[in-house]
Amino acid sequence: MLPSSPSPLTLLPIPNTFLITPHRSPKTGRSSSLASSNSGGESLSEEELARILEQVEEKKKLIATMRNKPWPMAKKLTELREAQAFVEKYEGALGKGKGKRLYAYRMMMAKKWIKFKRDFDNFKTQCIPWEMKIKDIESHFGSSVASYFIFLRWMYGVNLVLFGLIFGLVIIPEVLMGMPYGSIPRKTVPRAEEEKAMDFSVLWDFEGYIKYSALFYGYYNNQRTIGWLRYRLPMAYFMVGISVFGYSLMIVIRS
Repeated sequence: MLPSSPSPLTLLPIPNTFLITPHRSPKTGRSSSLASSNSGGESLSEEELARILEQVEEKKKLIATMRNKPWPMAKKLTELREAQAFVEKYEGALGKGKGKRLYAYRMMMAKKWIKFKRDFDNFKTQCIPWEMKIKDIESHFGSSVASYFIFLRWMYGVNLVLFGLIFGLVIIPEVLMGMPYGSIPRKTVPRAEEEKAMDFSVLWDFEGYIKYSALFYGYYNNQRTIGWLRYRLPMAYFMVGISVFGYSLMIVIRS
């Protein structure tokens, strides 16, 4: 008799040599193994920690030398994002036990502090008057043209400080606490000049009402103190003059 043929439903074993396993690059395999080991539990073995440390150092070196790589810009950006994401994800696993969370917290705070300082430096740069405009001029016309606008900005800053000293310590106290306009002859426009005292041509020459205002030295009286604060205006006027001279000398020498 002939041997009976196997049933159609019988499954024959397939040797392992014929199984096809998907190809995995070394870097991807190591990263995925780190991810599975990290997500599998809180504790990591010494070998896994060493591998994580090695991978983190490699990614940090890659981030530091990314600018020197002869790669297209798209590839640089992709590799940079992947490296930064890997470092941020696995850097906290370098600690052990309770120290891992503390290390991760310290690393997070250090990164936030670095980001804050970088943003604050950018904010200070944005607050400098005409900084971006001057850089734009320098990129189009060169540093020699930009230096004129830098000098103009420096003069503007110096005069703004001097104006603040005089306006805040001399003019404002006289206006608020001194004798009002019209109280004495030196604070009153003469009748012969009242008709043209508000003409634009007269004001343009600092005559008329401007001549009899707190902008001129003749507006102030000879009182030792003024107002309920007993503000010593003559002393303030003298000290402001010395301060203006000293600040101007100091800023010129320093520049």
